[in-house]
Amino acid sequence: MLLPYLKRQDIKEYLSKGFSYQKTMQLLNVSRNAVTRMKEETKMELITIRHDDPVYDPAVQQVMQRILVLSRMQVRGINRKQKKRLSSKEIYHILNKETFKISLNKTRELFSYIKNQGEQAYLHIHHPPGEYVEFDYGQLRLPFPHEDRIVYFAVFTFPYSNFDFCYVSLKQDSKAFVDGFNAFVKKIGKVPPKVVFDNMKIAKDHRTEKKNATVSKMLKELSNHYSFEVQFCTPYSPWQKGGVENSVKRLKKDFIKYNIGTYSDLEEVRNFVDERLKKRNESMHPVKNDTRVNLLDHELPHFNTLPKKPFIYAKEIQRTVSSHGFITYNYSKYEVGTAYKGNRLNIRITDQKIYILGRQREVLAKYNLTKEKGTTRFRIWYSLKKIASKPNHFIKSLEYKSMPKFLKILFQHAFKENPKHFSAFMSLLFGQPKNLIKKYCKRKQIHYNQLTSEELLNLVL
Repeated sequence: MLLPYLKRQDIKEYLSKGFSYQKTMQLLNVSRNAVTRMKEETKMELITIRHDDPVYDPAVQQVMQRILVLSRMQVRGINRKQKKRLSSKEIYHILNKETFKISLNKTRELFSYIKNQGEQAYLHIHHPPGEYVEFDYGQLRLPFPHEDRIVYFAVFTFPYSNFDFCYVSLKQDSKAFVDGFNAFVKKIGKVPPKVVFDNMKIAKDHRTEKKNATVSKMLKELSNHYSFEVQFCTPYSPWQKGGVENSVKRLKKDFIKYNIGTYSDLEEVRNFVDERLKKRNESMHPVKNDTRVNLLDHELPHFNTLPKKPFIYAKEIQRTVSSHGFITYNYSKYEVGTAYKGNRLNIRITDQKIYILGRQREVLAKYNLTKEKGTTRFRIWYSLKKIASKPNHFIKSLEYKSMPKFLKILFQHAFKENPKHFSAFMSLLFGQPKNLIKKYCKRKQIHYNQLTSEELLNLVL
């Protein structure tokens, strides 16, 4: 009599769990011959995998398919909220409970083979000379005399020649990046047509959505000044600029390998970096039969010409004009005129100058940036009405002391220290070409103290 399918499966399950013939017969109410027959079928269904079986063997292919399925499964670990993938040892136990007979070493071998086979491979990209330059930041904590400080490395790498350049700084802000880029283009004497960045804050404006993120204002001004194209990598894809990533890692390893102890100052760190990069750039390229420095010469003809003046970084902020016509920056006051009181104006600050801009981005006033706190800077153009209304105290005022030296000479000699006549002349001079009086004196070959008020009036009228 043929046993039903479910009954046969029950017998096989009991036998696989280690039940004896007698126990299986009693629980399932079957004969001994039926249990013996199912035992023989179970032995015939086992697929034995030996350690020397090749991967193209049909039996091995079958077990590999099962391992692939099990390797993609996720089970809950000790922490019930987290899931984990099955290990090779867990897969081994599952296979031996099924219809496979395989050793643990063979399971690990096939598991590793499947895992490596599924990993993504990459093509070796050919880079033509002068295609673009890759940029990235690296950082490392280094010992200095009084404390350990984080040092930042702005690294530029040429994919064709593998030539590296590094600028070392103590900050990773926009100003430090501009200083590094200016040093880079000054070093090579040309400007690359394209620079590849990752999604760092100084390069990309992250205030909008990621899909609509744009180039930062600083980088846009820098690229317009040097005429190069900006390109960003895909987020979380460092292999798109693998050359500079490797350069940063190599530089960090050099600090560990050639540890010199405590660095006296930042200049010593820069000298160490320059020495290591010089040695590397003068070495042979791993593929091309030439040094990296010589290969750089093949790239330079494809680069753009360097502008006459370097890019000057300017920080831009906003300030409200006070009721007396001043704006405040770093505890110092700069005059802009009472006509703008209450208005919120943009201010551009460089290392040496401070520019006060109007609503149309026109320059309302320009001052030399003072590092002394609590000082007040004046412009004579915004004090003309005060001079006309209170002429007796003009010479003793700060407005007079802050005037340029040549205007003081004109006030003393040409206008005989008459504040009203001087303020009337200055109101006529407002808006005239820059250095008008200086050019007139140079043309006439005379000094400022030889000018008369009549000459000056004829000059501006």
